[in-house]
Amino acid sequence: MDTIHFAELSSAIPDPRLRAAARRDPLFDGLSEQLGAAVPLKPKTGTSGEPSSEWLDAIKVRRTRDIRLDTLAAIRSWDLLSAEQLAAFVGDERVAGSRSPAVAELLEVGAAGVVPRPTLRGDRLRVVRWTGDRRVERLVEPALTKSEWISTFGGIPHVGRGPASARPMLAAELGLRIAEFCEVEAVLPAVHSGITNIDGGPIHSLEMLHGDLTLVRGDGLRVVVELVTSSSPAVQMKVERWARYAHQRQRSDTGVVVVFVAVDQVGAEVSRSVAPQLRNIVKRASKLWPGAWQDPTSSRLLVGEWRRWFPERLAASPGFLPLEAEVLGSAGEFVERALLDPSDVTFDPGPDFDALGVTERAATLRATPHWLRRAPAKPSWPESVKALGLQRLPQPHAAALRIGVPRGAAGQVRAPWRIE
Repeated sequence: MDTIHFAELSSAIPDPRLRAAARRDPLFDGLSEQLGAAVPLKPKTGTSGEPSSEWLDAIKVRRTRDIRLDTLAAIRSWDLLSAEQLAAFVGDERVAGSRSPAVAELLEVGAAGVVPRPTLRGDRLRVVRWTGDRRVERLVEPALTKSEWISTFGGIPHVGRGPASARPMLAAELGLRIAEFCEVEAVLPAVHSGITNIDGGPIHSLEMLHGDLTLVRGDGLRVVVELVTSSSPAVQMKVERWARYAHQRQRSDTGVVVVFVAVDQVGAEVSRSVAPQLRNIVKRASKLWPGAWQDPTSSRLLVGEWRRWFPERLAASPGFLPLEAEVLGSAGEFVERALLDPSDVTFDPGPDFDALGVTERAATLRATPHWLRRAPAKPSWPESVKALGLQRLPQPHAAALRIGVPRGAAGQVRAPWRIE
């Protein structure tokens, strides 16, 4: 199979030290193996038992505020990252070193922990994981503006993903590689890949369904990625749930397709690959939930293979750039399609569907790769207020606000939470 080394591909990352060619390969270099539970340092706490205010004081320093919030958002959203991956998301090589205050402070306050690696040592090989300590979020929240809070936490509570496994690290690496080399508008982590976050439609019974990451194409198509390492009953159930979702919600109303990526261990024989079993699982689920005739479920559930995209260490096949995967054809056989080619995997959004809304929101999230971000648009109301000759929004006297008077069991009516 022809391969192209990452160093030979056109990269979207300005700093060569942060590119995929300069990072360790999670599979080939063994970073995704021997993952134990994250071990947080003993948190520095004040007399109240809360994390020390030293970290909060550091967050308030404007000069280093962004790098600290970017680091916090990346670890919290991707759950488990190598130091090199974290630096790539943040956009600062210094984050990969042991002297990085942005990482050290999160370890000290107990927000993140170091995953022990018996055989792999070194700062750049360090693996960090979010501990799920909500005290840190409560501590930093009052110090942030509304836009900073949304860009850091996304308005979504953190949900633990169980024991440490390779999936979050592999998902992060795949997201970084796709964002660096492929034509996509956004790359979202699992915490932002819930179906109610990317669908845009009404909340329904499948609201807990989510992928390992989501890619957004230029036309707004959402490609949900599920990494699959086995054909266990849990995997079969997950495929069937996605099939039921595709059966109930058409592509024109959701913009969602799903690719299940088979991930085999390095050196595993082709005959023992999980891909053939995965194809059979997708085939059965598509028959169980066939969908609409003009938008069949089988056209929205695809099967990809990690080893076909990345057959060698730090190298890709030509099929990686358009993200070639297989879809069940009308004759019952799997045929190849390019996920990033609008003529191969079509998307015609309905008249009431905001196809590009998720792209605009994703660009403001600190958990996305740094080169895909942009600052949120400044509000226009300050200029309108100045045009009226005012310095600030007029506020009526408190005595005139009759709506604030509580009635019955209701409390005092206040201004909207976190209003700026």
